[in-house]
Amino acid sequence: LWALEKYGLKPVDIRTLLSFGKKYPKLQLEHQICALGTTWLNANCQTRTVELGNSCGIRRTLTSVPYEIAWPRECVFAATSNTYDAP
Repeated sequence: LWALEKYGLKPVDIRTLLSFGKKYPKLQLEHQICALGTTWLNANCQTRTVELGNSCGIRRTLTSVPYEIAWPRECVFAATSNTYDAP
């Protein structure tokens, strides 16, 4: 998250991620797009976040994924300006 802050950005929440996915559906077929602004602990005390992804590059998906220290290369992070507040 410090890398986002360094550029004046903040991670988006699930609401903003879903709006982004609606506006740019094809990007979801090319990348796994994570919303680091929405996290929670599951029943096993693992930190999770949400991801717009795809199933074999064909079908768009929304899934819960582990909040990782090392993320896969194909994963990108949705961010917005620190001064922007989602509607």
